[in-house]
Amino acid sequence: MVTSVVEMAAARENLASLLALLDLEGHRFELSLDDEEWKVSLECVAPGGWLSVNVRIPRADLRDAADDPRVEQRLLNDLGARLSGCRREESNQ
Repeated sequence: MVTSVVEMAAARENLASLLALLDLEGHRFELSLDDEEWKVSLECVAPGGWLSVNVRIPRADLRDAADDPRVEQRLLNDLGARLSGCRREESNQ
């Protein structure tokens, strides 16, 4: 499946925004399109080292997350569960 540079940039930006909301202590990710799903290879700081997680996100969901709070929350819930082993930033509340 061919994707445009604009779509790839928007998908990366949307995913980065979602990950920022999860307050991960540190992370890095790679993103590629496989048919109608984004393949995300993500590494995050975990107790004792790094944790590697592979996630698939429907193409439309990652696109729509920026404008639809329901889609955003669903993705946050899914990513949060998948990344539960990652260390989080301490809250300044």
